[in-house]
Amino acid sequence: MTITTSNKTELEKIKALGFYGVMTIGAHHQMHHLMMATGINPH
Repeated sequence: MTITTSNKTELEKIKALGFYGVMTIGAHHQMHHLMMATGINPH
């Protein structure tokens, strides 16, 4: 995964969160857990 930004504040946020923190941001995360809860392989 590659994350890019020219926004200094966003860069600091990305660095602070790390890989796993970034993976929890956004609408994809809720769908991922819904798929697991209903027995669908999200990967």
